[in-house]
Amino acid sequence: IPQRKSIFDRPEHPLLIKGSATFAMAPEIAKTPLHNKWVLWFDNPRLAPEGISWRENLKECGKFDSIETFWEVFNNVKPASQLSTNGNYHIFREGIEPMWEDKSNVNGGK
Repeated sequence: IPQRKSIFDRPEHPLLIKGSATFAMAPEIAKTPLHNKWVLWFDNPRLAPEGISWRENLKECGKFDSIETFWEVFNNVKPASQLSTNGNYHIFREGIEPMWEDKSNVNGGK
């Protein structure tokens, strides 16, 4: 396996000795693309600080555009069964926020 220098293997990096950090290059693996890019959102209105808007309570957990990147996101968030009461996940196309005010959701979306 060819060796590639680490990004930290630079003379200007104060914590590493030049040439001390290397890693093997992983082979490029083809991904299975989805038709759209998607975003996983989380919110929990019950735990939101007082005075914060619903929009400010939304947290972006990750984006994905292939089956492989979906699993990368999914495998790194808390399972829905472990969310606190009123915790919600939402999956929406990139550019569409999970709120009725988004013009794409006016008629309920599909």
